Amino acid sequence: MRDVLARGAAKRDPRAGLLVILVGGALLRFCALSAESLWFDEAYSVWVAKHSVSWHIALSTQRIFPPLYYLLLHFWLPLGGSEFVVRALSVLVGVGSIGVIYALAKRLFDTRVGLIRALLLAISPLHIWYSQEARMYIVVAGLGLCSAYFMWLALQEARLWQW
Repeated sequence: MRDVLARGAAKRDPRAGLLVILVGGALLRFCALSAESLWFDEAYSVWVAKHSVSWHIALSTQRIFPPLYYLLLHFWLPLGGSEFVVRALSVLVGVGSIGVIYALAKRLFDTRVGLIRALLLAISPLHIWYSQEARMYIVVAGLGLCSAYFMWLALQEARLWQW
């Protein structure tokens, strides 16, 4: 019996588990996305994003102003201006960060830990909340995860070149 269970576990594809986690995370983030109207800060994000690219660059040189999210939203807005469409950009970044944390945890530990970490991030209430806001916070979290992942890759590459 134990051999049958071990063979069954060995046949499981971790990509199927990750796909289930990503779809579940996306559903949690898309659920009731447009239930509330935009609040002031989200409306401000849309207002800023509607300006030209040169305006974004000029404003970022005058103030402490992170232009990346607003530029992404600027190019996203032609898809529509409803609450759902405006917030969907943050949802996609949030779902992408679930995949990044899986890849990072898989490299640092193993596939099982990667799946557990992805699941924990997928159901994290705070991560879901920020993934449903038309603000730059989830982009900061996603870029932080990406930088950790690429730092790990760079460290591994450096070890290969050491004598």
